[in-house]
Amino acid sequence: MLRHNIFNLTLGYFSVSAKSSKRFFIKDIFLGITNPYLRCVEDTVRGGNVQGLGVYSWILEEGPDYVIVTNIRDCVDCTTRGTIVEPPFWNENNN
Repeated sequence: MLRHNIFNLTLGYFSVSAKSSKRFFIKDIFLGITNPYLRCVEDTVRGGNVQGLGVYSWILEEGPDYVIVTNIRDCVDCTTRGTIVEPPFWNENNN
């Protein structure tokens, strides 16, 4: 039987915890790290007829009636700066 204040109903037990957040911002340029893509010169070729494709010109982007090309292979081929050897910590079998 309820006694005293019957107009204040209790819904249950609630626990309150704290919430904290922190923002951090990353600058466009990391100090000490160079951007290898700054030297990527590009040109637009209308009609898609690219001379020397895969030899001295590489496609950066293809559109319906144009392609954007560069003459620097490093801008499109990651294997020129990277490696195909898996690092020792990379284990896809270990979930």
